Amino acid sequence: MKKTIPITLKLLIFVSIFFILAIANSWLFLNSIKKFKKYAEINNVLFSIKTDIVALEYMLDVFVIGGDFEKGGGTEGVNLKAKVVDNDMERLKELSATFGIFSGNPMLSRDYNDIVSDWRLVKERIAVLSNAISREEGLLVHNDVDLTTFLIAERLAGIEKFIFAEKDRAFSDITALVGKSLLISALVAIAGIYLFYRNVINPIIRMSSAAEKMVDGNLSSRFETVSKDEIGVLAKLLNKMADTINEAHSALGKNILEKTMIKETRTTEFTALNKVVGTTGRTLSKEEIALIAIDELMHSINADAGWIYLTEPFNTGQETRTGLVVQRGLPHTFLKEANDAKLEEYITGRLRNNKKHIFVNISEMDNSSRPILESMGFKALCIIPVVYTDSTIGAITLASKRQDGFSNTASCLFAEIMSGELAVAIENINLFEKEYTSKQLMEKIIYQSPVSIAVFDKCGTCIMFNPAYSNFFETKDGSLPAGKYNLFEDEVLETKGYTPLIKMRIFEGKPVTIEFEYDVSKGRHNQITRKPIKLKTMLFPIVDSNGSVINIVAMYEDVTEEDNPKKQMSKT
Repeated sequence: MKKTIPITLKLLIFVSIFFILAIANSWLFLNSIKKFKKYAEINNVLFSIKTDIVALEYMLDVFVIGGDFEKGGGTEGVNLKAKVVDNDMERLKELSATFGIFSGNPMLSRDYNDIVSDWRLVKERIAVLSNAISREEGLLVHNDVDLTTFLIAERLAGIEKFIFAEKDRAFSDITALVGKSLLISALVAIAGIYLFYRNVINPIIRMSSAAEKMVDGNLSSRFETVSKDEIGVLAKLLNKMADTINEAHSALGKNILEKTMIKETRTTEFTALNKVVGTTGRTLSKEEIALIAIDELMHSINADAGWIYLTEPFNTGQETRTGLVVQRGLPHTFLKEANDAKLEEYITGRLRNNKKHIFVNISEMDNSSRPILESMGFKALCIIPVVYTDSTIGAITLASKRQDGFSNTASCLFAEIMSGELAVAIENINLFEKEYTSKQLMEKIIYQSPVSIAVFDKCGTCIMFNPAYSNFFETKDGSLPAGKYNLFEDEVLETKGYTPLIKMRIFEGKPVTIEFEYDVSKGRHNQITRKPIKLKTMLFPIVDSNGSVINIVAMYEDVTEEDNPKKQMSKT
């Protein structure tokens, strides 16, 4: 008598085969996910390097071009950002060693080695920047670093493009693997149905119909579970597996969509910051920079209107006042109405003890500003302080006509970052204007002084002299001392042994006064033919904030008559 195999055993064999395939597919799926994460992690490091290099270039611009170098600022910020990039480079090196991503591709390996070499050169040039003694030398270092970081960025873009393509390929492999997994599962199910066709025709036909729908891509299709036997149990297990696959597929698609949206948002924000930073490098107009900042913020946060108040010196004294700098989306009558309603006092008052952004529900405002805001249709405000070194120097106000217009806190956090960049730009402009005004005043004092004055650089070369000096030495256009006469190479001073004394006293930060017989006719920068005079010269150093000598000032006086008793008597 032929022994038959029970349906339970058949189902057990079928399920065993099915789960073995499922485990194998899951293992392959997890390995593919790891490969996808590997490329994603490398891509994140490359993006971080590019972002930090742009920030490093901005700091160099602020230090060398923006005026920090001339003001004697330190390079700590540049060195700190360089260290951040260096850490990113080390992380990239670790990932490349772990995954072997570059070793198997000669072109990528060459680009990676070039990036490492170029970055080593950037670090060497940044180290030189700390010892730069002139703006020109600082600019040379800045230009070298700019060019080298541009090459690094270009090569990083190439590697990033390759990594992005590999990541897409990995994702495609995952999608294909899921499809194959479903296809294999469906084929196994069909094979099981065929084996049980003669004994359990009707259940197998129903399962076959459901499996065909799944193969056609209808993941919502389910196996009928009317029967209570082993087939019904199997149908339930298959339904559960289909739900899991469907959920995993939906979750993966949702996660990819969220990551894409986050990346697009960060890219938009980074572009907005670049616009503000780029404007700072080409203009000294606070209004132009503020206008770009408010436009980008309104675009990023989807605000309906915005305006910026800034606090600035008033009447060139210690007094300051706050005024509207720029506005967008407001009627032409806003300034007068806001002044009448004391809106600026309300906004600055809310920020007096707050360095973070705040939300204001206009319907809950209890001051005179509420009616004009409601008349314009606004329902909510986001107020962001403009803070520089713990001092609030202004306020950015964004207005929305929707009650929940500022529900996205992350956008307002980005607005705080933008306000920080705006604060740095405004203060840099203020410092430049202050230094430029001080320099103009000093030049006027020297130029209009009746005393003969000449200014030298720290190497002793004449860089400036006033009309009194020109008259005193009777210089001609063809023999002007600027750029030609060197204090430390004066033949009379060297012959009389005064040059070492002058250098010693000046570079100790002390003034020095000398009197000596000076044959003016021997000077290479004048046209005098008169007899030697007794010349009194007072020299003193000009130092920077670090105490280093940057210039030398010399004041000249003819004291010949003071030693002539007859002339002294005739004067009396």
